[in-house]
Amino acid sequence: MSERLLLSQTELARLLELSSRTISRMNASRKIPQPVRVGRSVRWRRDEVEQWIAAGCPERNEWEARRITVKHN
Repeated sequence: MSERLLLSQTELARLLELSSRTISRMNASRKIPQPVRVGRSVRWRRDEVEQWIAAGCPERNEWEARRITVKHN
């Protein structure tokens, strides 16, 4: 498997063509999907990030509401 399932902050920044610091600010202001913790590390699910991008990069509240609706249908 060549693609990682979980992305570090640096990998997410590279994927989105943003700085790591911008990713930190976007996470703090809830503009990107919720990360998961793996021990002390923070990671983002690649599949979720790809779906989020395809959905137009909505803020976290809207994104989570969409995901809940899709899961229940």
